[in-house]
Amino acid sequence: MENGRIIRIIIFAGSIAISAYILAGGFLFPVEQEGSLEPPELTLITRDIQEGLNQIASVTEKASKELSSGVEGENARAVLNEAFNLTPDAVYFFTFTPDGKTITGAPESYMENLDNIASVGSLSSVLPSQGPVMTEVFIYANTPAFEIVNPVYGENGDYIGGVAALILPYSFLYDIVNPVEKSINSTFTVMQTDGLILCDMDNSQVGKNLFTDEIFSPFPNLRNLGVKFTSNSRGYGSYIYYPTGNDGGRPVKKLAYWNSAGLYGTEWRVIMFKEVLG
Repeated sequence: MENGRIIRIIIFAGSIAISAYILAGGFLFPVEQEGSLEPPELTLITRDIQEGLNQIASVTEKASKELSSGVEGENARAVLNEAFNLTPDAVYFFTFTPDGKTITGAPESYMENLDNIASVGSLSSVLPSQGPVMTEVFIYANTPAFEIVNPVYGENGDYIGGVAALILPYSFLYDIVNPVEKSINSTFTVMQTDGLILCDMDNSQVGKNLFTDEIFSPFPNLRNLGVKFTSNSRGYGSYIYYPTGNDGGRPVKKLAYWNSAGLYGTEWRVIMFKEVLG
């Protein structure tokens, strides 16, 4: 587990950009829906993603309460170190002031990488009224990342800042999806509701946007199916597409099933693509 975290930190600190995204190439033709029973593998992966997010959120919430004496200083550093050690999927934990300035981080050796994270400035003003937040994915140091953030209130109840866990979505999701995907004849994609693909078996397609990226403009039927993914938290559909791993093969009928995981109103779509036998 610790080796996995070290790899994530190296990827992030080295500013290695994760590039591009989803189901490229080929025409997609929606056909009559069938097979509405959700596959157990999709249920399993969705559950594991949700449990992973819940675990990070629980640690972040606990840290926010333990920081009531202040978001900087020795106590703050100890709280963040404990949170970091309890959360293998997080690359960093850090605190920030009400005006969005990052103030303390763990591990401390990476604190210099946390200066002026763009999302914190806007979050700091809404946290007192909105409460905990799971951000959408943003690019920091050329790397996709997201945060789970909690407001921090002082011992007298005043808002004194916040605490955030910084996570790399691809690494977080790949560790959950890949073992299942390797064992079955199906593929998975995890997508934001704005069309941004966070995880796909084809790494070259991670990071593209289904609705705005030019490479998808020739395929309106693919985007139509994407609208169903984003507008419904779970569902299924069928379509004709190339066989998995063979873009030049004869198109086959496939089923798409999806479910959702997320926190605090921010959702991801977990999509399973399955070829129809016969």
